[in-house]
Amino acid sequence: MPPHKRRRYRAIRQAAAELVRERGYEAMTYDAVAERAGVSRRTVFNYFPTKFDLIKVWPALDPEAFAHIASTSNNFLADLRELLLERARRLDGDRAEFLLLREIAATDPEVHNRIDAAIRSSFESLRPALAQRAQLSEDDSRLRLAVYLMLAIERTAFDEWLESDTASSATLEDAIDHTLALTVSLIGSGLDAATPLTSAVSRPTNPQGGATPATPASLTTPAATSAPPQSAVVTPKNSQGKEGK
Repeated sequence: MPPHKRRRYRAIRQAAAELVRERGYEAMTYDAVAERAGVSRRTVFNYFPTKFDLIKVWPALDPEAFAHIASTSNNFLADLRELLLERARRLDGDRAEFLLLREIAATDPEVHNRIDAAIRSSFESLRPALAQRAQLSEDDSRLRLAVYLMLAIERTAFDEWLESDTASSATLEDAIDHTLALTVSLIGSGLDAATPLTSAVSRPTNPQGGATPATPASLTTPAATSAPPQSAVVTPKNSQGKEGK
């Protein structure tokens, strides 16, 4: 997008956010946004075809994300990391905008519910790709767990990023890596980070004896692979070199 169009785009987004904070989502109109941003109503519509687009900052997953997560690379956490990092790179907004949007969502249930539904739908759309990867039916509970895990990791990383010291140089990408490392530590019950994820979680026995069927290897880290990748255990640091949250 050319610089002048990008400036206009940002001005419209800022105007919409201010109006939602002042009046609420329902009272925010295209005409009011256009007047606040100093552009025509048609211009606002050309940039943002729907009202929700004015405050939506999370990108839709592109076809490459589906192809990537459907592959059988034998390291689900590494593939998940790449997917989350790519979403972070394509976010439409800076930290200040996200803080403003979170403030709005905390006081406006309509905004909160719309944002929550949009994010959940984005990850739920990966279910067919996950089913292909693991050779499971789309209603398998393990796929539901994988989707919820993605949601939890991204939301936790966002909270860490937004709540970090304003002087911190930590990025959202840093927060994602840190959250993934914490996830592996939590699931592994504090075992050494080099312990494979499949070894860190024991399998119960079924009533007929013997181990229950293992989760497909394509949704876990195989014994020959260390988890997480080295780059996923970096702890964000602030500008004074201290570890972040």
